[in-house]
Amino acid sequence: MTRKRVLLCVTGMTPQVVTETLFALKEKSELPNEIIVITTARGKNRAVRDLLDAKEGRFWEFCNAFNLPGISFDESSIEVITNNKGDLLEDIRSPQDNSDAADFIMNRVRELCQNDDIILHVSLAGGRKSMGFLVGYALSIFGREEDKLSHVLVSEEFEGNRDFFFPSPNKRRIISPTGKELDTSNAFVGLAEIPFIRLRTGLTSDVLQNRLSFGETVSLAQKEVAPDRKLVFVKSELAVYCSNQKIILPPVHFALYYWFAQRAAEGLGPIRPGQKSDVMQFLSCLKLIKEEDDGDYGRVHKTLRNPEYLLSFVQEHRTRLNKKIKEALGVRADPYLISSTRKKPGCSYFLELTADQIEFS
Repeated sequence: MTRKRVLLCVTGMTPQVVTETLFALKEKSELPNEIIVITTARGKNRAVRDLLDAKEGRFWEFCNAFNLPGISFDESSIEVITNNKGDLLEDIRSPQDNSDAADFIMNRVRELCQNDDIILHVSLAGGRKSMGFLVGYALSIFGREEDKLSHVLVSEEFEGNRDFFFPSPNKRRIISPTGKELDTSNAFVGLAEIPFIRLRTGLTSDVLQNRLSFGETVSLAQKEVAPDRKLVFVKSELAVYCSNQKIILPPVHFALYYWFAQRAAEGLGPIRPGQKSDVMQFLSCLKLIKEEDDGDYGRVHKTLRNPEYLLSFVQEHRTRLNKKIKEALGVRADPYLISSTRKKPGCSYFLELTADQIEFS
């Protein structure tokens, strides 16, 4: 089944951005099947008058000029921002108005991106600057690989002219604010497609599906994409929790990680293991989870009778431990890895977390 192309615009008192964007999309052979406009009550009145008037509506003029039937757009397509009481927003003038607009735009983009039957193209060219930012930000959170974001570009002498709506196929005379006569067939209108970071793949259904306020959505997304750093050891489970992500570890890896976490919590610097005291510190961590008569403990104790073997032991198990952390955390793994520093006389190792980021259960 062919997916429907939907153009979403935000507008204020210049609904020209709708027909300008349509023209630019026509030039790219990417015309939408449907148009949705988000605006204020005042903006809707202007859009209905300028675009959809039965006699002089510029949307109808555009479709007729280029023989483009079949684009779904009528008065019901122009959606007025409402507050949490359902009242229509006349304009965006106060911090509360801006907050209401943010919630409305965020949730409308969320709904559209939940629909697998459509491909969404968002234009941030119209409306107040905050509206453009909000709709672009919402698409960055919810947008899918196929969705697009753009800004329409208009040649300077036509930009902002209340009588200009699109480059006409034939000569059309309008007057500039300075009184200069202009021919709309000479106008340039193009589309600047804007790359954006798609955060969707890193978010849970709590953010993607639940109707939340703008602030709640951003806060949840922030915690999921870049959660607070916190490393928690749970001995009874042989598990560590890295920013709430549970990782089960083999006993030796748990003990090794515990040792480096202890050093980090005490503010000790990088270490090049190899002293008898280092061996004793590591074995004391292993004793937390393994009795001295346990086979695992005995094998490690035998291996480390010579403290010089501790360095190669740490290097081998650090590699395996870090691999497991990377598999669990992906791009968020770096702060939780046992890192190395290449300072003479050799490579030293450390965990780059602070005491308040580490918890021993």
